[in-house]
Amino acid sequence: MGYLVSRIFRERIILWIIFISGGFFLFISLWGGLWRIGWNSPQLIPGLPGIHGPLIICGFLGTFFGLERTMTLKDPWGYLVPILIIVGSASLLINPMGSLSRYLILAGSMGFSFICFLILFRNTNLYHLMIFGGSALWLTGIIIWIAGWPVFNVYLWWMGSVLFTMVGQRLELAHRLKLPPKAFQILAIGLGVVFFGQVLMALGHVQQPDYVMDSVLDSIRDPRLKIGMRVSGGGMILTALWLLRHDPCWFLFSNQGTSRYTGICLLSGYVWLGMSGIFSLVFATLVSGQRYDALIHSFFIGFVWFFIFGHSPSIFLSAFGFRLKKMGFFFLTIFLLHGTLIMRIVGDLIRNRTLQKWGGLLNGVVIVLFIVSICCFILHERFKKKSTKMIN
Repeated sequence: MGYLVSRIFRERIILWIIFISGGFFLFISLWGGLWRIGWNSPQLIPGLPGIHGPLIICGFLGTFFGLERTMTLKDPWGYLVPILIIVGSASLLINPMGSLSRYLILAGSMGFSFICFLILFRNTNLYHLMIFGGSALWLTGIIIWIAGWPVFNVYLWWMGSVLFTMVGQRLELAHRLKLPPKAFQILAIGLGVVFFGQVLMALGHVQQPDYVMDSVLDSIRDPRLKIGMRVSGGGMILTALWLLRHDPCWFLFSNQGTSRYTGICLLSGYVWLGMSGIFSLVFATLVSGQRYDALIHSFFIGFVWFFIFGHSPSIFLSAFGFRLKKMGFFFLTIFLLHGTLIMRIVGDLIRNRTLQKWGGLLNGVVIVLFIVSICCFILHERFKKKSTKMIN
């Protein structure tokens, strides 16, 4: 009994370390993003703007993906995966140009892929296969990042990784749906098209500057890379349409409270996924600049963050045992994120830097407000629980 209590206590401490570290990397990466869109924000860490993307994808998303799969695996050694990613991301902050940080993140991503493989081996099904595919795409992205490939190519592989992983997680949560086999075949085709497009992009690999805003160097000339981006965009649109048609978020939307909140967030995310696919079709020749910004952030803010918003009630219930209540403010964050992201995207499309800058700044403010409100709620619930025990 004492061993069990000790193990639960240790796991709770690890959970808090992971959540705090992930939140820190998120905040730091958002700060670096402000500089990239034109705000003269102080560089808290030298070279921070250049690692804005890797920090938010590896340090934040990678950490929590690793944690989620570890909790599914239910083997304590799995916690080494998010810890490795955290240490690697911290090393990246200390020395953005160093190789040690990248190899630590690589080790964490290899562990993540191994965990996904074990889960797939123990219970072979479509959604575990998709999540394993997502882990393999993430690992591939890290390998080509270490190899020095242009960052736009790396991000596109990471986009595929996040898409596969999140779609697999939705299927895992909704696996009791009685969908016909043809429906799953269409989904497999959509994701397969995304993957095929990424392979074409890899074949069309070109050396381009990391980030050149609206210059003559922001276009690509290799036809395979252009075709690959358009093919992936088509796959993203097909996947978004499939999710809008078959995901049970419509049933959640018809309910009240947290269920409706989750449903609205998921529907919003799928719409933004489709928009990102459209931008990939239209702006396939761009590797930097404002319209490329629209492509990337319609996915990573529109699709990814609405997915995170929507799953936050179940995440904190499973991790901390708290059920979110009084959802009014959280509903407000949905409209705030939509509004600020639309402002940013419109600024990108019409090349209005003021709209883009303010939209990007307010994107970060909404995300930080959301995280802070979640933390305040957890602290409030813990304080209320302790007060109840003291009274009794």
